[in-house]
Amino acid sequence: MYDIDKIVQLLGGARVLGTAVRTPLELRALLRRGLPTAALASLAAHLTPHATRVAAFVFKSREPTSSPSLANGLLSTEESDCVYRIANALAHAIDTLGGIAAARTWLTTPHAVFDGEAPLDLLNTDTGCEIVETALAWIDHGIAV
Repeated sequence: MYDIDKIVQLLGGARVLGTAVRTPLELRALLRRGLPTAALASLAAHLTPHATRVAAFVFKSREPTSSPSLANGLLSTEESDCVYRIANALAHAIDTLGGIAAARTWLTTPHAVFDGEAPLDLLNTDTGCEIVETALAWIDHGIAV
C-alpha cells in the first residue's frame, strides 16, 4: 500500500466514503463491505478523459447495472478492490512523476516494458500490481523504465 491518506483522498475522502479511514485495516474493512459508487466516480474524475475506461476496467466489460450491490449504492468487494488497486497506483504515480497529469499519462499509455500494455491494464491481478509498483520504484530511484 502506497500512502493511505492519498488513496483515501483520491476516493473522495471521508465525505464520500462515509467514514474516516486512517489505517490499512480500516480500508480493508471498507473494501470488504463495498466502496460507495461515488468513490469510483471520484477516482475516475482524476483520470479524465479515461473515466469510461476505468469504469469498464472495474466492471470487467459487463453492464454496471448488473451488479447486485449497485442497487444499494455500493460496489462489490471485487469491484472495490479493483478501485483500490487503481487508486494505490495513481497515488504512487502522482508522487513519482510529479503530478496528476503526468501520472494519468503514464498509467494510460502503453509501454514496451509492459509488453506494449498500459500500466492501468496490468492492475487487474496482484502480479500486475507488483509489476507496476516495481516500475514506479525504479523511477523513484532514477532508473528509466
